[in-house]
Amino acid sequence: MKKLYTIISIMLLTMLAAVAQAPERFSYQAVIRNANNSLVANANVGVRVSILQGGATGNSVYTETHTAGTNANGLLTVEIGGGNAQQGSFQSIDWGSGSYFLKTEVDPNGGSNYSITSVQQLMSVPYALYAREAANGFSGDYNDLTNLPQIPQIPADISAFNNDAGYLTGYTETDPQFNAWDKDYNDLINKPAIQAVPTNVSAFTNDAGYITAANVQEAANIPTNVSAFNNDAGYITSEDIPEIPTVPTNVSAFTNDAHYITDVQLQQIMNTIASMQNTIDSMGLMMEVLYNQLNQSDSIPAGIDTGLQVTFTTSGYTNEPAVKYSDVSQAGFFQTPSSSTGLTGNINDWWIWESNRTKNQPTSYVYANKPFSSIEVRRWSLSSWIVPETAPYFTITTSGNTTTVELVHYHSVNESFDRERAVYAIKFNE
Repeated sequence: MKKLYTIISIMLLTMLAAVAQAPERFSYQAVIRNANNSLVANANVGVRVSILQGGATGNSVYTETHTAGTNANGLLTVEIGGGNAQQGSFQSIDWGSGSYFLKTEVDPNGGSNYSITSVQQLMSVPYALYAREAANGFSGDYNDLTNLPQIPQIPADISAFNNDAGYLTGYTETDPQFNAWDKDYNDLINKPAIQAVPTNVSAFTNDAGYITAANVQEAANIPTNVSAFNNDAGYITSEDIPEIPTVPTNVSAFTNDAHYITDVQLQQIMNTIASMQNTIDSMGLMMEVLYNQLNQSDSIPAGIDTGLQVTFTTSGYTNEPAVKYSDVSQAGFFQTPSSSTGLTGNINDWWIWESNRTKNQPTSYVYANKPFSSIEVRRWSLSSWIVPETAPYFTITTSGNTTTVELVHYHSVNESFDRERAVYAIKFNE
């Protein structure tokens, strides 16, 4: 039971009418208090009442709801059996069948969110409803009654009664005599004159102008064959229908002039693709072995030309490949350079990368897989590539086949140093 409120209940199981007619309800009262032990006074509360059979947790045989108000003392009064029935019928409860318990639930806010629950056994007073039936234990059979009245036998004949009202006892009725009529029409007088009905149409006057055989002119001779008419509308005749060729049902009947792929050709293509896939897988494995060898040794195996490869590391990026200038439009940089102005020599000797720099991480590292002694660096600035305003801004270190460039990001007095990203270009000179 929720402890938001406490309840003190008193059941008044007094009969509400005379013993001669027991009411189908009984009174219930409860004093409502909240968690602070204060009375819930002058307020509407919601109440749900259930009659449980057999015990405090028994099955509910009847449930009803009430919305009632408390008085100034927090006293709530409802009549059980007179609420809104939710389950069962109060009148059909068999009070003589075992014990019954009364379960009450209260919502102090007047709704159906019941937070106060109380269960108590019904003792003796409600059983006056059962006593109403027990006191009237008559079987319903007339023969079970005592002091039966003397019921006189009702005569079956009128002659058994005294004729104190002077009713007629004998009378002979004489009716007038009528001769029977044979219902002959000719016996009638003032018969109407009935005219003879003509049997021929010619007896009528043709005042409506109906067509007669005499009015119909001889019709022209109408042809019975279509061929008798001139085909001036150009209708299609059997001679105009061209011969319809037989349509093949198999694709093999057609000439493959469009070079569609057949099952045999498709199988050959699949075999070729499978062979190419094996070759690609083998090349990938060889490249992976070669890459591992290059990373583990400062020397390049004899006979292998790896070409120049440039990668960079900056804030947010690790060992990302740089791109040649010719591929810069496909790199997806936040700001794509639109001009090569400021880049010296062959523009395809320049490698481009995007730096994600901050004030706290102003350094980038660029790596080449060949030894170089000098480099050039440019930065894209709106419409051209510019050289640094301050120096030294980078250092170059060569170790075996690797060239490492440590670059400190520079800026002009007109640009904010904490800009997050910039696009750089670098050229390695042998």
